[in-house]
Amino acid sequence: EVDKIKIDGYFDSSSEHRKCDYLFVYTSPLSCVYIFVELKGTDIAHAITQIGNTVNLFYNQGYLKEKKVIGAIVSSRHPSNDGTYRKAKQTLEKSLSSVVPKSTICPFLLINR
Repeated sequence: EVDKIKIDGYFDSSSEHRKCDYLFVYTSPLSCVYIFVELKGTDIAHAITQIGNTVNLFYNQGYLKEKKVIGAIVSSRHPSNDGTYRKAKQTLEKSLSSVVPKSTICPFLLINR
């Protein structure tokens, strides 16, 4: 079963931190996976920051205990080869590892529309 939840402007309408657009929750008898999705045109680094803000918000509120976490960016372009995406991804994974147990963080996905 998959549930879709609109995050930005709906689930948490505070403007303190920018948040990702959607959360998809996949539930099966054996596991529960939270997939945080940001729809983005070109600013991949900002998308990663938004996903990080949202994961931190959910983790601090106790929603992610014992859950697998995936970040997904749906982009209209492929990131440039200047290392921006890779560097932003590494920074986020490092910051999340101090909050979310490493065993629950899955790789980030970049999907081109």
